[in-house]
Order: sequence, then structure tokens, then C-alpha cells
Amino acid sequence: MNSEFLFVYGLLRRKANHEMGRLLFKSAEFISAATFQGRLYLIDHYPGAIPSEKRSDSVNGDVFRIHHSSIFSDLDRFEGIGSQFSIPNEYRRAIQEVVLTDGAKIKSWIYLYNWPVQELIPLHSGDFIKEYIV
Repeated sequence: MNSEFLFVYGLLRRKANHEMGRLLFKSAEFISAATFQGRLYLIDHYPGAIPSEKRSDSVNGDVFRIHHSSIFSDLDRFEGIGSQFSIPNEYRRAIQEVVLTDGAKIKSWIYLYNWPVQELIPLHSGDFIKEYIV
């Protein structure tokens, strides 16, 4: 399965004003704010999301349409994905369903946190930007 969309929920979001986010914006088009059915945790100065079975668990983010798939090599490296990083990698890129603000459901790439979360701080609002950037 493949997707032309990427859902971002942390430092790659538009309002985070991060260097890698600015690189993403050059290779993609903002589509909509969106949510992902998952839980959000504070890892360090950045968040990690994991899928959740609970419908009330929601992660806020932005969806982009990727114009140049070559951006994924830079984003994967930024997210610590690859054999040069600790195994298992801290994140994994997977396709998940996300819901756009108009209610449309799409399949999108998302970087999911791949390490244990038991000792991490949950971000119950599901919005890293509201809690740590703004």
C-alpha cells in the first residue's frame, strides 16, 4: 500500500516553524488539519504517537500531499529510521487512517512511536502545538 499523503503531529507541523518542517513544505502541499485515532506522548522536546483502539483518543495534526517522494529519505533520517540508528528504530513510518476537518477519511503516512511508552508523559489534549509550541 502507498499514499501520497503525510500526517504530521509534532515538529513538522506548520505552526512548529521547525527547519525540517520548512523542508517538508517545499516538497508538499498543505491539505487540511486532521486527527488520528491514537495517543500522544512527550518523548523529550518532541512528541510520539501510537495507535489506539479507544475512539476518544485523538492526535491533532496536519495533512500534506507529497509532491516529491524523495523527501521521505530526509524525513526518515530526521525521525531516526534506518540501519544507522538504534534497532528497533525510535519511529516507524506506517499508513493509517486520518480524518480531515471536513470529515473525509483518508489513508496517510504517519511516523508512529516505536519504543515503550509506559514511562512517558501522556499529552491528553492530543495537541503538541497547543501544549508546547504556542
